[in-house]
Amino acid sequence: MKYLFFFWVILVAVTSSSDELKSLEHQLVKRVVVFPFAVLNTKKEAVDKAWWAVREELTRSKRFTVASRFFLQKKEVFQERSLLDSVDVLLLGRLLESHALVTVFLEDQLLKMNVYEARTGRVLWKNSVFIESDLPLEDQLIKKAQKLTRSLVADFPYQGYQAGLSQEGDVTIAKVFVGRNHQIQVGDDANWVLVKRDNFKPLFNSGSQSSVIANGKVINLEDEYVNVEVTSVSSQPLEKYSLLFFEKEYQRLQNEFSLNRSPEKQLLQNANNFKAPEKKEVKNKSLVTVLSFLASFVLILAL
Repeated sequence: MKYLFFFWVILVAVTSSSDELKSLEHQLVKRVVVFPFAVLNTKKEAVDKAWWAVREELTRSKRFTVASRFFLQKKEVFQERSLLDSVDVLLLGRLLESHALVTVFLEDQLLKMNVYEARTGRVLWKNSVFIESDLPLEDQLIKKAQKLTRSLVADFPYQGYQAGLSQEGDVTIAKVFVGRNHQIQVGDDANWVLVKRDNFKPLFNSGSQSSVIANGKVINLEDEYVNVEVTSVSSQPLEKYSLLFFEKEYQRLQNEFSLNRSPEKQLLQNANNFKAPEKKEVKNKSLVTVLSFLASFVLILAL
């Protein structure tokens, strides 16, 4: 009986993890917290300037609202952090009312950046850059931190979100917030996407898959917004804060800033043809096979 009980515990844990994996739909990241860098044996002034540089890099496009030093000090959380566990992420995310938490730390000769999704406690994105040992760290810190931040923004699987929807005769127009410093142009394709966790890797590092729920074309630009004509839709409603993917803008950011540099990254599948729901289950077949084998093995032991 003890073998059966042991197997039941494993089965429940794995199955619940699998169900959680399939149901986790990514939501818009807007409010971001950047903690002080965990970099030892370096001038505090240099570390401070690098922290400010990351904040400025994130706020430059106006796509993100980044917590101030005063706010973090008021909440008594303005301190160096490196790796965070999921419990800490959930608690800090709730305390700071944020969507994502960013930590930057030095490990051996690598400057690492980890970004955590506050809603789920999981790693959203991570990457690192090499620190040259024959150059003073103070002279490298700002540029390396900026490089990581630009790569983070480039790897987002969406570049805007729906702020409003209106009807003009037979035409449906969406007002989409895209921030500043973009190069989106009239005539560019736009796709409404659902971003879901595809495996247990960081979501923005090959851990996601985006399914298209609507298509559109950019018809004009308006400060930090673009207006998109909806050309085709699925049964999924187009709600406020729905995520939008602009392929040309994504490829530009990838080519200029991403440290991954994987072409297309298979981020979107069937951009012009809506994805059949049953195809989402294909990648989970291996898990079912493993569970079946485990069940057979444990039952043999029990007998």
